[in-house]
Amino acid sequence: MDIIKYYLYYLDSRFTGFPLVIRIVVIVVTLLALFYIASMIRFFFIMRRQRKEERLHKNITKRFEEKLKSLLFSRQSFPRDVIIDKLEFEPGSLKNKEKEPLTELLLSVKKREGQTLNEYNYSEVIEIFGLVGYWELLLRKNNLRKNKQALRMLEELSKNIPDGNIVAHRVQGRNHDLRKHSKSGYMRFATYDAFKFLEDDFDREFNSLDEMRIHATLEERAKQRPLPLLIRWGYTAKNESYKCFLIKEIGLFNQRESGAQLVEMYQTEKSYPVKAQIAETLGILQYTDAIDVLIADYGLTPISVQERIIEAVGKMDSPKALAFLEKIHEETQEGALQIKIVDSIHKCDKAKHTFNRLKQKSTDSFLDSVFVHVEKTNEKSKINTK
Repeated sequence: MDIIKYYLYYLDSRFTGFPLVIRIVVIVVTLLALFYIASMIRFFFIMRRQRKEERLHKNITKRFEEKLKSLLFSRQSFPRDVIIDKLEFEPGSLKNKEKEPLTELLLSVKKREGQTLNEYNYSEVIEIFGLVGYWELLLRKNNLRKNKQALRMLEELSKNIPDGNIVAHRVQGRNHDLRKHSKSGYMRFATYDAFKFLEDDFDREFNSLDEMRIHATLEERAKQRPLPLLIRWGYTAKNESYKCFLIKEIGLFNQRESGAQLVEMYQTEKSYPVKAQIAETLGILQYTDAIDVLIADYGLTPISVQERIIEAVGKMDSPKALAFLEKIHEETQEGALQIKIVDSIHKCDKAKHTFNRLKQKSTDSFLDSVFVHVEKTNEKSKINTK
């Protein structure tokens, strides 16, 4: 520090009496020189650290990759002592700095396409290497970047996470992204009261990333056992986006038991985006008992809801649905709605008698093109499905 002060005083005295512009230039050049030197030093240490990490990754890959492949994709499940012998590894000898590249290697091998993962061997390998304990330790550290990385790694390892307590201490954190990520992680791993964070709109500022995380978690839980009815949280949700998300999930997980409650919610709901999502979900569930309610409400809603009603009714195999679509086809002037109406008629009319009659009856060039477009689009989708 004294040396720096010395040179600052020296420069100040050396250029005393010079014009102000020159003195400013000298100060700027000096600062830029110091910044350049600091940057070069930092660059040197970054490069040095990266080389060490690359060497460590190469050594870990060379040491374990082929052994992991043979164990993870083996048809035979081995006892722990046999797995240790095959890994040529002494339990407890792995250094902490080796566990991150080893985790990345393990996940990379696990994701290899065209191979069937041996779940038992995979879980044993995670236990032998002590990877869950390592990432749990990083999750508890007061380092946001490491916390996020640890949570992501724990989710990807997933198969050997004992319960939700491993992330429970982060669900009340100040950082909203880590907090919400921890809540979805708790839902995935917890053995008791796993869905408690679906209450109270999940969290503040519900967004698309939250949707993706919760949906992925629900998919994992659904593989283990049937999900609870999501309509329970849909009723109490106050955030519009969150409410729409839960209603959408009801359709994606085919919870037809919630059909009657969805119809009831539709009749009392004031939000048009929510009404539109309910109509879409009722269509996905093919809940025919909702036809009368949707038809009665059609003329009282904005176009955004009308579009969803048309699509929903078109998915319901009912003469009443086809008659309704034919009726609004005759009355509608809106081009975007006409396209959806004709498409829904094509889907709803199995014999295509009504569709062909309306097509022949059409005297409008725009409608003619709509009928042709809908036919071609549905033919292509059939071919692709086959």
